[in-house]
Amino acid sequence: MKKIIPFIALLSPAALANTYIGIEAGTADVKSEESITSKDGAIDITPEGSDTVIGGFIGYKFENNWAVEFSYSQFSSEDSITNKELNQGIVVEQELDAEFDANQFALKPVYFYPLSENLTLKASLGITYTQYEFSSSYEIEYDSVLDVMDIDIPVAKSSNDDDAFGGIVSVGLEYNVWDNLNLGANVKYQQDSIASNTQFNISASYYF
Repeated sequence: MKKIIPFIALLSPAALANTYIGIEAGTADVKSEESITSKDGAIDITPEGSDTVIGGFIGYKFENNWAVEFSYSQFSSEDSITNKELNQGIVVEQELDAEFDANQFALKPVYFYPLSENLTLKASLGITYTQYEFSSSYEIEYDSVLDVMDIDIPVAKSSNDDDAFGGIVSVGLEYNVWDNLNLGANVKYQQDSIASNTQFNISASYYF
């Protein structure tokens, strides 16, 4: 019982005063700096494109419209490319596939600027730490024009992990819909030495 009491105290209104939590989801337009090239150099691929991003955040708001916020989000990107050539009646098809998954953590100061009684502008600039998991495959397929031969040869398959520090900027709007519950939308841009992404998110947050 003595161990439970301090935990309950941490969840009391006094301990949670000025803090807020939230969730968000949206789309991310991802561009990667990592590229993969076929063995003969004929084709290369860079995993990039649009994907769903989901995340959450927790913050502490000071009395002067400033806050400090910690957030987590995850997203991925994938791409594939195929190159076909006809050589002495044989169709040679090379296929490259590449993808990565990202887990991103961000720490940033946030400024709240009231636009009206219920509408607030929220802007932030901070640092990110992102863990990337890359995977790729390279395959060559030989098909005869007369369909008497069909051979698939996996040439290479690899995976590796990497991480990087970067920066992030965000601007958005929050609308107080009921009591301490806010709904909002924001745009973010994040970049590091491995990849960059532009996000559009909708969010829900609760202020204690």
